Amino acid sequence: MPTRLRHALRFALTTLAAVYAVGVAWVLADAYLLGAVAVGPEASEMVRFNEFIWRQIAGALAVVVFLLRLSDVHVAPPGWLYAWLTALWLAAASVAVSAAIQTRHFTAAAVAAALAVVLWLGFHRRVPGWPGRASLGDASGDALDLAPGAAASERDLQRLR
Repeated sequence: MPTRLRHALRFALTTLAAVYAVGVAWVLADAYLLGAVAVGPEASEMVRFNEFIWRQIAGALAVVVFLLRLSDVHVAPPGWLYAWLTALWLAAASVAVSAAIQTRHFTAAAVAAALAVVLWLGFHRRVPGWPGRASLGDASGDALDLAPGAAASERDLQRLR
């Protein structure tokens, strides 16, 4: 299997699992801990309906992430830890935005989405396993032939294909 495809699948699968798990956990907490509806048949029907919605959201996000990750150009594709952490970040942001939309707080939803993007852009390089470290050299000072911020060479791009 080509490296690029394996890389995209890694991120798609972790996104699918994390968004679904965090979404369903939120639905269960909302129904049974926060009391969104009375406990009983109404709560279980709400959970069943919202679980289906989160399954669709997770599937759609997994497809989008797969397609976006197919175009990644990194010398060393990130590992599973980075994939899981980015998927959990996307899941938390998705739940925050959807919870705000569900309560009709559209301004809060926009702020949550913007805040998630700004925080991700500010901190994603600190997430363990960030793929840019391969082209910037590791923390011990062992720099590669590439200058900081330099594009991957054609040889490296061929290897990713």
